[in-house]
Amino acid sequence: MLWPPRDYFPRRRSWASWMGAASWASCTVHTCTHPADGLLRCKQLTVLLDWAEQFEAESCQSDEAVAFSVLLGDLNFDNCSLDHQQEQEHQFFSCFRDPCRLGTRREQPWALGTLLRPSELRRSVACSPDMLRRALEQKKGRRRYLAGPPRGGPPAESWRGRRLDYITYRSAPGGLLSPEVEQVTFSTALAGLTDHLAVGLRLRVSTSS
Repeated sequence: MLWPPRDYFPRRRSWASWMGAASWASCTVHTCTHPADGLLRCKQLTVLLDWAEQFEAESCQSDEAVAFSVLLGDLNFDNCSLDHQQEQEHQFFSCFRDPCRLGTRREQPWALGTLLRPSELRRSVACSPDMLRRALEQKKGRRRYLAGPPRGGPPAESWRGRRLDYITYRSAPGGLLSPEVEQVTFSTALAGLTDHLAVGLRLRVSTSS
C-alpha cells in the first residue's frame, strides 16, 4: 500500500436532481512529503487515478448523467521546480485538467503558491485572514509570505510561490454535459490555522453541442 486508504476520500455528489445528474469528488490529504521521493509520488498519483476510476465505475447509476469529476489535495510537488519534473509530466495531467497550469513549469499568470513561508507564520499578518490577503495582493507581500522559490525554480522576477495544493477536474468521457472553469480562488480564510492557502474551484456546466 503506497499510503493509508484513510488519506483518500472519494465522494459522490448528486446535483440538479431534476435532470438526473451527478458529480464525483475525490480528495487525498497529501502524497509523500520528502523532496527526493519523486518516484514514489508518481506511483501514488497512478494509484490515485486507478482508485478514482474504480470508485466512479462502481458508483455510477445507469439513469444518471455524470457532469464532472473533481480530484484535489496537497500533492507535495510544485510546477516550478526542476526537481519535480517526473511529477510535472505524469499522466495525471492528461486525465485531469489543472486550471492553474499552462504546461510543465508554466503557470497561469494569476496563479499563486499555496505554501506559506515557515519563518513568517507567527507574525500577526500571517495569522489574520484580512491582513494576509492584503499582503498577498502586493508583490512585496508575496515574496515575504509565500514559501520558495525552491532550488532550480524560475527567475525571481516571475516567482509567485510554490503551488503544492491542486484542485483538478475532468468531464465524463462521451458525456452530454461539459464543465468549464468559471472561477479559481486562493483563500486566506484559514490564516493562523494552517501553513497553506485554501484553493477553490467553481465550474459552469452546459450541455455539449
